[in-house]
Amino acid sequence: MHLLTKVQGRKRAHRALAVVKARANELGDHAPAGLRLIEKSQTAWMSYREAQMTLEWPSAQCFGGISPMWVGMYVGMGTAGLFAQRAEQLEGMLDGVNGDVRSPTWDSPHQFAGTK
Repeated sequence: MHLLTKVQGRKRAHRALAVVKARANELGDHAPAGLRLIEKSQTAWMSYREAQMTLEWPSAQCFGGISPMWVGMYVGMGTAGLFAQRAEQLEGMLDGVNGDVRSPTWDSPHQFAGTK
């Protein structure tokens, strides 16, 4: 995977997150609760990403002199894949498939009422 592809995946995920946050800001009185849930989800995803990369990619010490190449190529590919998955999750929140109860119902902001 090329560096450009890795950067594009990260940018796509950041753009999708910004759009989801903007949509949540349109929820009126429920906007703060929606934004808190988005931030909570994003924080949890970042922890997952770090743990997953630690699990999948051994310590650089295992690879001696080829460590920089290893990190640049393989770890970057793993990170790019995780960012692509996150972008798809966030974009799916925006599209909301009819009948898919996992997606936020942006036109019914009451779903965020009572969240902390």
